[in-house]
Order: sequence, then structure tokens, then C-alpha cells
Amino acid sequence: MHDSHQGDQPDVWEYQTSLEEEKAEVISFILRWNARGQTEPLNLDRFESSIVLKNTQRMITCENAAFRRLTAAGQSSVGLATDSYMAANFAKLSRDSDSMLLDGVSNLELEHLWPIADGRTATMTTYKRRMHEIKDPRYSILVIGRVSSVMDRTESEYRRTLTEVRELLVQLDEVDRSICRGYARGDTTKEIASAVGRTTRAVELRRQKIMDLMGFDRPIEIVKMLVRLEENGLINEHF
Repeated sequence: MHDSHQGDQPDVWEYQTSLEEEKAEVISFILRWNARGQTEPLNLDRFESSIVLKNTQRMITCENAAFRRLTAAGQSSVGLATDSYMAANFAKLSRDSDSMLLDGVSNLELEHLWPIADGRTATMTTYKRRMHEIKDPRYSILVIGRVSSVMDRTESEYRRTLTEVRELLVQLDEVDRSICRGYARGDTTKEIASAVGRTTRAVELRRQKIMDLMGFDRPIEIVKMLVRLEENGLINEHF
């Protein structure tokens, strides 16, 4: 991995091994450690990727140095849930993917944004695996993450704002999302009301609720928001 000092994260991360190779090595290493009876502490610092293990309550029970350097500014996060110290949109991604594994999914691979220790946002590939072979609730979920690139602060702040807006948007019910889509298409309030089976007054009230939620002053800002989200790949036309 590209060597960096704490608080001086690189913009481009380079790894000596492929993610596929390291995934296999990490899993094998952990299973051999378990087969020996867990007689010594599990030390994953030899690996380049950011690695944590979580228990069935989603608390971190083991981490490596790469994770501490990337996410926690060198501080240990053992005993914490990874979503206890991050913005709501990132916390939801962590929570939902962990829940899928605990519900029986064997593994997941995600491409996503992630906050790193210096305040910027990274694009990451994260592999998550249910460690069913261990049969120890302390080590139920394995997480292996790699940084693809790091945004500069201006871009990071802009993108983080968009992802937070998207999080609010997807929490709207289907009627409110249909209203947003209607305005994005250029439909009139009367046309939208007919499409969603509401009165024009009801649509206007819902539109105002959406604007209040997003912190907008004018209806045109709903349209601009949807355009920006689509341009940045955060929604599609059928969100």
C-alpha cells in the first residue's frame, strides 16, 4: 500500500497484492488462527487492506493498523459499532449490509463512498463475509476494505452534501417521490395531482413538506436537486 503518515492520507492508493488475493489470504489466516484454538491474539496488521471483525451485535472486536490509520486517525475502535461515529447515510450502508450477512447472506462486495480520518471522503471497494466456519459470535462478520481514490476537500464536501440529500429523498414515500419526478419532467401541479390521485392542494402541501425537509425555498430547487443527483450517479430516473 502507498505509505503515508497519520493525518497525511494519499490521494491515490496503491496495493502490492490484488483484493482477490488478499481476501483469500485473510480468510485463510483467520481460519488457521481459529483452528489453533485462538490461543494467541489475532493480529491482522500484516495485511494492506483495512480489516475489521464484528460480533453479532455489530460491534468491532478486532481491527488492523490499516483500519485504524484510515478510519479512526490511529485510534482503536474495538468495542464500537462502525456506524456510531459517522454520518447517517454511511451508517445506514454499514447497518444494512451487516444485517444482510447476519440474516444469512454469505458475502457482499460494495462500491461506495466512505469518510476517512482526515475529513475527506474516499471511494472504496468493501468485501464483507459471514464467518460461519468459526461459530464464535465474537467474530461473525469480516470486513475488508480498499480505497480507490480520495476526493479533495471541496469535492468531498459537495458529494457528501449530495449523498445526505439522497438519503432524505429515498426516505420519502412513493407519492412524494412521484411528485418529485413529476416536477422533474416538467409536469404541471394539476398533471401531477391527476397522476398520484390527489388534489392539487394536497400536492402543493406535499411539495412544501419536501421543500422544508430539504431546506429549499423554491420548487425549482427540487428539479435542480434531482438533476445533480442523477449527474453524480446517486439516483436514476426511476428512483
